[in-house]
Amino acid sequence: MQAISRWTAAIRQPRSNGSNAPSAAALVQLREARHRQLVQNEKLAAVGELIAGVAHEINNPLAVMLGYVNLVTHELGPTAWSVRMEVDLILQQIARVQRIIDSLLYIARPKRDVAVLTPEDLSTLVQESLDSSSTRHSATP
Repeated sequence: MQAISRWTAAIRQPRSNGSNAPSAAALVQLREARHRQLVQNEKLAAVGELIAGVAHEINNPLAVMLGYVNLVTHELGPTAWSVRMEVDLILQQIARVQRIIDSLLYIARPKRDVAVLTPEDLSTLVQESLDSSSTRHSATP
């Protein structure tokens, strides 16, 4: 609640026409938008955790398969040429699954370069919006 109060400091000031109605409406909209954003962030965090868990569970058996393919290839030695195409196909498919998992993990990772509005930014945006709104409404007879 304190964050919302800081964000809305500029809109709580009385308007030039003495009316506080736009400020109250803007505050309600701001609270609702913030709540929706928090819910969305929680959902995204849960999806990210789920993806990371699934990726981990898939990577473990994949690593075992890769290890055994390499072991069998090593054990067969020179005779491995007879199954080389099959071994190569297995290795290609393992690499494909690893790329898919890497893509999922990339999507699931929180992005550090995403712009985040500070309380001051949000307060300025709301103030500018209210000012432009009051200018438009006062210009009409």
